[in-house]
Amino acid sequence: MLRRDLDAVTESLATAFEDDPMVSWLVDAPDPASARRRSIEGFFAPGVTTAFSRGHCYVTADLTAAAIWSPPDVEALGDEGGAALAEGLIAGCGEGALDRLIALGETVGSRHPEGRPHFYLFLLGAAVKGTGAGSRLMQPVLERCDLDSLPAYLESSSARNVEFYRRHGFEIIWEAAPDGGPTLRGMWREPGSARG
Repeated sequence: MLRRDLDAVTESLATAFEDDPMVSWLVDAPDPASARRRSIEGFFAPGVTTAFSRGHCYVTADLTAAAIWSPPDVEALGDEGGAALAEGLIAGCGEGALDRLIALGETVGSRHPEGRPHFYLFLLGAAVKGTGAGSRLMQPVLERCDLDSLPAYLESSSARNVEFYRRHGFEIIWEAAPDGGPTLRGMWREPGSARG
């Protein structure tokens, strides 16, 4: 992925997450068009831009699907990226979004596995579902995890994605919801555990 691709990837991820419970709750918009605009301005643009500079980004040739990973010992956003995300949310979604972001951060941050280096899947999404793009984009990092005996970790707020991640070797290690928010699931993958 190149810097010039960021806008297209941001649009694709916003489409992929249009009905995602966490994004819907975070941006708190009255209608789908408003939710999409708010998610682009408030979440995806600052999140993707920061993650691009800190992680491993994989995209399809047509830029309609993306996977953004943080390598071991690298925070997905860091302090500067977290501040940019907070500013974007306030600008795009209002002050209440910051409270929801903080609640989300406390929920996932307090449960993020510590003590063992691992790859972290920050975002995975495809604007068109059912093409196999998500699996293809995860594959390079999961193969590296297996080769280097490294685990992987992600969070998902979509119950329908759980089985997809399980096929790739991830298992739920916790479930929790921020106050007023959707249920999130932390999922962990030991190296070599994909079901195929």
